[in-house]
Amino acid sequence: MSSYLLQSRSDNTNNKYFYAYKRWERFILKQGGLSLPAKPIHVALYLTKLIDTGSSYSVVQSAFYGIKWAHTVQGFSDPTENAFVTNLLESSKRQPHKPKVKKEHIDSESIIELCIKYKDSDDIAILRDLCMIVLSFSGFLRYNELSSLRCKDVHFKTNYLEIDIDKSKTDQYRLGEKLVISNGESAACPYSLLSKYFSICKIESSSEQYLFKPIFRSGKRCSLIYKNKKLSYTRARECIVARLKEKTEENLQILEELYQSGMTSKGKSSESFHKEAESKTGLQLQVIKDWIGNRKKKESGRKYEYKKAHYSRGISAYNCFVSEKNKDYQGMKEWAPAWQSLSTEEKLYYKEKASNQTQTTDHPKAAKQLFKKIVSQIVEIGGYNVDVVIMGIDKNNGQQLFFGEKKTAAFFNARPKIMEELYSNHSFGKYTVMVPNFHVST
Repeated sequence: MSSYLLQSRSDNTNNKYFYAYKRWERFILKQGGLSLPAKPIHVALYLTKLIDTGSSYSVVQSAFYGIKWAHTVQGFSDPTENAFVTNLLESSKRQPHKPKVKKEHIDSESIIELCIKYKDSDDIAILRDLCMIVLSFSGFLRYNELSSLRCKDVHFKTNYLEIDIDKSKTDQYRLGEKLVISNGESAACPYSLLSKYFSICKIESSSEQYLFKPIFRSGKRCSLIYKNKKLSYTRARECIVARLKEKTEENLQILEELYQSGMTSKGKSSESFHKEAESKTGLQLQVIKDWIGNRKKKESGRKYEYKKAHYSRGISAYNCFVSEKNKDYQGMKEWAPAWQSLSTEEKLYYKEKASNQTQTTDHPKAAKQLFKKIVSQIVEIGGYNVDVVIMGIDKNNGQQLFFGEKKTAAFFNARPKIMEELYSNHSFGKYTVMVPNFHVST
């Protein structure tokens, strides 16, 4: 019976009410009261506390309905029906709050212009992003509805596109819906773009795979990942926003005209030009400054060499498996299924092997970054008239580390024996490096 009672609300609603109730429970237990059944005066005081701390109406509303839901589901009398509680909920609507800042809308002309720009592109990443944009725009789809689409949900008819929506926010009783989109003639036609996407990605119309998945690149090759995993909201937002904010020819022309008029600096000397460029193009200030930097580099004719950043996250069990068994398989496509077919004992073996390799690997760059963080904290502490000294040896390269206030640096410069003993203690032989004048005056 309890499972049926919970199904009276959607899963998302239940989760929202549950966590709102847990916040109320933590609050009232600290005060020595009961969370369930709750006294109306206690609930009123809790809502008062939320309003006093500047919580928005949505937070107060979640608390109100979370407490109401918990009592209703378990058959207790509802404390939120008390006049004090309902009046406090109404009061939270009328509290001073920040003005709403609405997002800039995107019109159909901008989407058509974007699709024309990439009409000859066969890049899967670009096609995926364009399909997501035009499909959600023309079909009025929420992201959850879009990301949950599977290949079998898309049906190509003679003059239109039919899409099955299994789960929707507006479909409260999960009866299912069908979305029909007509075939168009513009470059932003969902029918044409999806047909091209199916063809290039070699998608089978009867497949249970998600329609929009993450992408991997290997050299010049670009493909959807083999794992049946939907594209996350965060990554989809990054990709789509980046596409919609790309510089158009009109924006480039405006920036070029302002550059010729004197917008040649990223600093305050060109601040008036920056504001003019923002208002005319709608681009962010940092984007405009980046364009100025790139424009100046092209004008100078110099060739710049960019350093590649290397990041290490440690070795995973899957990495160990692939490095050991990759020769037994014909291609990357077979790696993931082979890994999934391993027993629990075999996966634990590779997990332990990866852990041992990660522990024995030196990370001098990571150590350097941590040292910089410690140094910044020492500088901050120095602002409170506290003198802190850090000294040691980097065992990766034998370099000495010293950081402290100017007077402390002079103290150790006058006593090199201390650093000499520390240096020799790490088996680096005779101490020959002088203490550097690396200090911060507080």
